[in-house]
This record gives sequence, C-alpha cells and structure tokens, in this order.
Amino acid sequence: MRRFLIGILCFSLATIAHTKDGDLRTDPVAKLFGSHPDIRGVRLSPDGSKLSFLKTHPDGYTIVTVLDMAGPKLTGILNSDKDENDIQACRWANEKRLLCAYVIQARVQAGNFASLQGGNARRYTTLSRLVGVNADGSEVKVLLEDRLQGEFSQIQTNIIDWLGDDPDHVLIQIPKMMGTGVGIMDVNSGSFTYKQKVRDGVFSWISDGHGNPRLYQRGNMSKIIWHLLSPGKLSNEVIREVDIGEMDNIFTPQGFGENTDELLYFGRHEGRVALFGMNVSDDIHDTRLIYAHPRVDIASLHRLGRYDRMVGVVYAEETIHFNYFDEVIRQIYDAIKASFPNNNVVIIDEDWNQRYYLVAITSDTNPGTYYRFDRQENKLARIGPLYSSLKDKELSRMSIISYPARDGTAIPAYLSLPVSGEKAGLPAVILPHGGPSSRDVWDFNFLVQFLNARGYAVLQSNYRGSNGYGKEWLGDGAFKNWRTAIDDITYGVQYLVKEGIADANRICTVGWSFGGYAALMSGIEEPDRYRCIVSIAGVTDPQRIGWVQGRAAQTFIGTDDEVTERGSPVNRAEEIQDPVLLVHAEKDINVPYRQIELMQEALEKHGKSVEFITYENAEHSIIPERYRIDLLTRVGDFLDQHTR
Repeated sequence: MRRFLIGILCFSLATIAHTKDGDLRTDPVAKLFGSHPDIRGVRLSPDGSKLSFLKTHPDGYTIVTVLDMAGPKLTGILNSDKDENDIQACRWANEKRLLCAYVIQARVQAGNFASLQGGNARRYTTLSRLVGVNADGSEVKVLLEDRLQGEFSQIQTNIIDWLGDDPDHVLIQIPKMMGTGVGIMDVNSGSFTYKQKVRDGVFSWISDGHGNPRLYQRGNMSKIIWHLLSPGKLSNEVIREVDIGEMDNIFTPQGFGENTDELLYFGRHEGRVALFGMNVSDDIHDTRLIYAHPRVDIASLHRLGRYDRMVGVVYAEETIHFNYFDEVIRQIYDAIKASFPNNNVVIIDEDWNQRYYLVAITSDTNPGTYYRFDRQENKLARIGPLYSSLKDKELSRMSIISYPARDGTAIPAYLSLPVSGEKAGLPAVILPHGGPSSRDVWDFNFLVQFLNARGYAVLQSNYRGSNGYGKEWLGDGAFKNWRTAIDDITYGVQYLVKEGIADANRICTVGWSFGGYAALMSGIEEPDRYRCIVSIAGVTDPQRIGWVQGRAAQTFIGTDDEVTERGSPVNRAEEIQDPVLLVHAEKDINVPYRQIELMQEALEKHGKSVEFITYENAEHSIIPERYRIDLLTRVGDFLDQHTR
C-alpha cells in the first residue's frame, strides 16, 4: 500500500481556538452512529471481476482497496495522509490502472475576501489533483501537475471523457490561470496533447462521450453562455445565453445521447425541471421533451457503462425513483426491486461487457449493502455492508407525513421516532436541511438515527424554498424568502405539539449549513418554542457569505434589508434567548470560518449563552471520524442539558 504526500504550496498557520485531539469526547452511541461507511465509492473493473472501493482507517486517512472476486482477495493499493489530504474517488481507466482524485484544503491569502469578511478572514480553498495507480499498488504517479509547467491551477481532476475505445487515455480539462482547454492524457505518464487549446474565460467543457469536445461554457457576473463546437465550421456558435438567477429560462447541459448530435439538457416544463434533447446537427436546433414528471423536478440523469450512456432519469417524490429508458436496465432494476420491495435500489455501475452490475440497497432502517449482479447467471452476490457496526442495531423508522402551514399548504416532511416505542410527550429536534435549496429524502440518515437513539423525535421538513418540487415551491429561494421557510418550519413544531408527539417544553432545533442558519433564525423568530439551538457549519450573516458575488449574489441572497439585516442572525443576536451551540470546521470552504466568529462575537457582546466548538483539520462535512464522534457526543450532551 502506497502513501503519498502533497507538496503543492506552503501556507502560514495562525493560532486559533480549536478542539484538540486530546480534548475529544466520545460515548458509545455517538461512536456507533458517527462511524463512516466501511466501504464507499465502489466501482467495477472493466471486466467486472474486481472492485475498487474507499475505506476510512480509524486514524483518519482513506485507503483505496481492490477486491478480486475470484479469490476473494483484498489488496490495499493507496492511502492518503491523515489531516493532509484525502482521496475522494477512484475509477478504472482500464483493466490494470485506476485514476484517483485527491484533495487538500489549503489556506490562501484572502485579499478582497478578507475585507468582505471583516478584515481577519481565514479562508481555505480546495485543490484537487489526479493520481494514477495500478490495481496491484504499483506505478503510483501524480498525473498532469508536473506537465503544467509550474502554473498554478486549483482543479486538475476534471475528466470529461473516459474514452471507452482508448483505455490508455482520457480526455481531461487542462487548467490555466485564466481559462481551460482539453487534452488527451496518457493514464500512465500524465503526458498530454491538446485536443482544444486553452480559451480564456472558459471553465467548463462537455464531450459527446466518444472523444470529441462539443460544448464549452463562458460566463461573467450576469450571464452564462454556451458555445457549440461544430466540425468544419470556423466559428463557435452561441446556442444559449442564460441570465444568472433566471428561474424560468434554465439551461443545464448534461452531455449527449446515443445520437451524438443530440444534446441532452435540463430545462423547465410547466414549472418543473425536465429533460430535453436538442438537435445540434443543423442550424435550426429543434428541441424535444424527453421526460417530465407531473409533480416534481428531475434530479439527475442516470449514466452507466463504458461510454457513460444515459439509461434513465432520477427524481424524488416522497422516496427516490428511477425512470429507465434502457429496457435491459429496467428489467434488472425491476427484478432486484422485487426482492427488496421496501428498500431503495440503486444500480451504481456496469462492466464494459454489460454482464456485471454493482447494486446498493438502502432504506430508512438499512444503512446499506453492496451486491454484484451477474446478468448471465441471473445471480445476486453480496459484497458487504456500508456500516458493519450497525449490523445488529435496531434502527428507527422514517415516516412520510405532511402538516399544514399557516396558509393551509401541505408541507411534506419526515418524522422519525425512537425505537423505544414511545410516541407521546417526547423531547424533539427540529432538523432543517441545508442547501438552502436542497431537500430531505427517505433513506438512512446517521444524524437522525443518532438523535433517535438518544430518545428524540426528529422532524425534517421540505419547507418552501426546498428544491425538487418545481419553480413555484422553490420561489426565490430560502434566503430571500427566509420568512416563508422559517414559518413553514415553525408550523412543524406546532404540528408535533398539537399531535401530542412532542413535549412543548423540550424542543430544540439543530441544523447543518443552511440548516444551521434556519436553526438560528427559528430561535430568533420563535424564541418561546425552543429550549436550545445548534448551528453546525451554519451561515450567520448572508451579506458576508463570500461564495457568491455580483449579480449572482443579488439573485441568490438579495440586497434589501429584509435579508441582509432582518434575515441575518449576526445582526439580530441580541434577540436570541435560547442557549446556542456553534460548531464549525476551520477548513470549511462552503461557509467560511469567519461566519462562526462573527456569530460568537455578536452573542458574547450581548451576554448570550453560547458554546463554541471548532475542528482544525476538517471541512464543511466534518468527515474525520474522531471529529464526528466528538461532534455527536457534544451535540447529544448539549441537547440533554436543555431538554431533560
């Protein structure tokens, strides 16, 4: 097993308050539910005889492992370094070699960002690099980086075509400071030749799946512009311009279909995201509606196999659904689903000969198990569980419910109760999702299960401003329409009390990311309803969030006082009456660390009860196992302190 180090840039380290490893806490329940999946990121080798997967070592680093199904034999081939870098994904380029993406959260001089955040901002950015490794652990090599002649680039892992007909090469985006090009890269050496020269201002390319770049994107602070590369034409035609933040005229290219002259893209149909096809072979560019759901948005395309062909679409009503256009995949899915009727069935991967399929089975009470389906033998072979530590643990059910909002609108939600069987007078946690325009789904959720195991009822609401339910439900988004979102969440509390499920005097709110913002704003708007507030990686001052600027910021957050003043927890800290627990990771690039500092300073200024926990070597998701166990332990203790 090979270990590698990253020596990209040197960054100064400042002394800041953080939870040191020696101060970490643990309890049995937190340790159980804080554990990461035993295996993740599983991929089939081209002939389907081997599997690669990622596994987190107890000391915090990621191990790339190959399983030979014939043996069976396990081989650890690569691992990252604790707190220095992390391997995020691997994929087989050919039968012998894998390409893996690894990242490092690097501290940068913030410049104007520091001024925006208040003068002393500490900001991290993610650097991604590509490493090649053979299936036996040999020939480890960082690719591309040394071929860029010392020019700094943040992202070097954007493979736009895996070239199923040329297993020794991939089509990769070549980054430069002011733009990108496309190169054909050797997967063994990292050397490349240009397929498309670097174009300034271009940071996104799309291939037809057979080695030909066909589309690229330019953008500015107000528009996104898509250009079509047409063989034999001297100019690159603009096929669509979209104003940033335009809710009606969305245009999101997804690649090309089996007909490589048909561009697949997401647009709106009757107010919901749908899949369209555009004929790019002539000057007319006729479009057709391929699939639209009558109630919800299409979430994504489902792609499989050697050429990443489109086999169907994914959407979520109360549960996750697949609509398959590929009849073979539909038959495989239906057969497996019949054996696991009350579970989510996801076909993750397909070998190049379309014999073997990698399948994951999950549900609210099933943390997940991987299987390999042999289409030729019609057999389903179990590979292993995602969470072996939960094998014999009784888990709580997630019920699909709805409750009326102030105006009578039915708010879709999920209610999870402790496995003890108690259904009345329970302590409760209101758990708003992040995003902000994300949504919750029916599936295993480690945080929900942890809270249930501690005896709490948990309510998750897909309040207005959540994604997936169409343009009308999304509205202007949950920042601009924060009052509607918080009001919908509040009526969820009212529902739990009215139904006798929750004890009105023992309710807290816990949120992560935008959910942390929603938790703080809920405590401000409805202080009498809650006994405590937990904000994990939460936005505390939308005006200074930093990751959107210009017109995008105006569209996403707005500039009027209703959001920047009345919708800012920092500006309204004096109104908070409940005890607050703030949690943040120093390397968070989604919600800058300065956000928690601003909130802590504001709360302390007004003499409020606040606890402040930070994690030095973690980012937005707080992935390291030791931190996540500590986080759950402290959250559980904090909730118990104020509800028991």
